[in-house]
Formats: sequence, structure tokens, C-alpha cells
Amino acid sequence: MTEPNLQPNQFFIQNPTGSASSRPLELRHLSHDLRGPLNSILGFSELLLDGVEGPLTDLQTEDISAIRQSAKHLMWLINTVVDLSKLAADELKFDMVDIFLPDVIQKLVPLIKREMSVEITIDIPNAIPMVRGDSDRIDQIVLNVSRFLIDQEKVKKIRLIVEPNETDVTLRMIAPNLFLPTPKLDEIFELAVHTDAQGHSKLSYGGVALPLAWQLAARHQGSLRVESREETGTCFFLKLPIAAASPAQK
Repeated sequence: MTEPNLQPNQFFIQNPTGSASSRPLELRHLSHDLRGPLNSILGFSELLLDGVEGPLTDLQTEDISAIRQSAKHLMWLINTVVDLSKLAADELKFDMVDIFLPDVIQKLVPLIKREMSVEITIDIPNAIPMVRGDSDRIDQIVLNVSRFLIDQEKVKKIRLIVEPNETDVTLRMIAPNLFLPTPKLDEIFELAVHTDAQGHSKLSYGGVALPLAWQLAARHQGSLRVESREETGTCFFLKLPIAAASPAQK
């Protein structure tokens, strides 16, 4: 697997006093300026949908809902790129605690169903040990993988399966009807830009979401990998280490 390239394009801010000190300006430094206008769009669109300015026609409701959804997606994209930038600078904070993974799944499933319009089935055995991790970052990994799967045309159903063993707990995230060929799998966790003969640029197949998820799993001393077969579909494996002296919970 190619290591993700996490270094963003940089330019330098010169100290206004004329001193030689300078530092690279990266996206994480601009996150407040980027999020502010988007929060205004989200807030105003929600007010319009709530009827504050009067009743809306069906077409107006549909259009404003589309604007709101696009703004939410752009906010998520900005947050993802900011986190990648912080990871590259070793500035992303982790609050490592003992976590019961089924609680994380039960919390996220309604959100995924509501925002992504997909059927989800869950298979969790009776006794699961606690894992060690940052709850918000584990949420982020699961949501990023789910968004990637649901963005694929054929995916209408996702299976979530939890499998413990002596040293770790694995969450399998499966799209049964999705097959990804090897060339796509080879670059799915890369953070890279490819330029074609016409000069058009595009991100690697996993976008920014899967490289971030891969990096977050690694920071947990865990792993994220993917397999895809025509017969069984595509499966992401998120492996997290068991918390020290963790008893199994039901």
C-alpha cells in the first residue's frame, strides 16, 4: 500500500514587522474563515425550511433542501481536509478511553440511515471486549467508510459485523453488491492527485475520506483494509486493539 502523502500545498506568511520568521499557511489555519460562511448558509436554509419566511412550494422546498445538503457535504469535506492537515502537522488531538464498540455502532446507525438513505443490518455477538480509542475519531472512521460505500452507485445496503478475538475487535463494513477492481483497491487509501494527458486533475479513488480513515485507524494502533470479490462484494475491515485487562461485555 502506498503511504498517503499528507503534505498540503503551502505558502508562507511573512511577519509584518519585517523579521525573517515565517510559517507555512495551511488549510487548518483557515478553517474558521471557511466554516463561517457555510454555517450561515446552513442556518438560513434551515430557517427557510422551517417556514420562518412563510410557506414554501414543493419546488422551493426541494431546491433549498438540495442547497442545505450540498452545504453539509462541503462542511464535511472541509473538516476532513482540515483533519488531514492537522495529522500531517501532528496537531490532531486524541482522547483515548475504553470504548464499547457496539454502543458506537448503535449511535451511528440512525444517523447513517437518516442522512444516507441506506438499509443497514447489524450482527453483534453477545460478549464483546472494550477497545481503546477516541470515540469521536472512531465515529469518523465508520462514517467516512459508510459515505464512501453509499456514494457508489449500486450500494443500497450495508452490513455491519463485529468480530472479537484475543487481541482486538474487528468491525466489518460490507456492501454485498459492490465489486471494486484491483486498480481501484491499490489506490483507495492514497492521498494523491492524478493528472491526465489533457491536464485535468482528480483525487485518488478514495478521495480524502478514506485516506483520513486509514490514518486515524493507524493512530489507534489499529488498521483499516479492504477486500473486494465479485461473489461477495466489498468489505472494509476496521481493527482496533482491545483495552488492557478488558472484560467482555454484553
